[in-house]
Amino acid sequence: LFRSTDATAIRAQLEEELVRLRARAGRIDDHQHNRNREIPKDWEELATYRANDEVVDGLDDMTRTEIARIEFALRRMDEGTWGTCVECEGSIKAERLAVMPTHALCVTCAAARESK
Repeated sequence: LFRSTDATAIRAQLEEELVRLRARAGRIDDHQHNRNREIPKDWEELATYRANDEVVDGLDDMTRTEIARIEFALRRMDEGTWGTCVECEGSIKAERLAVMPTHALCVTCAAARESK
């Protein structure tokens, strides 16, 4: 959870989170490609192994989505458009960005998109 409204502090937190998520993505990739792990020979163990793979695939999707959101927020910071709604080009409240700095929509546009 981000607790600052200072863009510099938020950027530093986003960059730290990006490093953490990229490391996780690397571990997931290793798991998915059977690096550093042995595939079980026993049928029951193999079934559990495959079930775990489904969980890991879900974590991979979530991790990569969050990486993309953070990279998009950082690009917007570099471009000077962070804090501006991508739909209406209005301002996104600092309080909203302090809670979730990867938001690219103001409250009004986010609500309109959710109601569709």
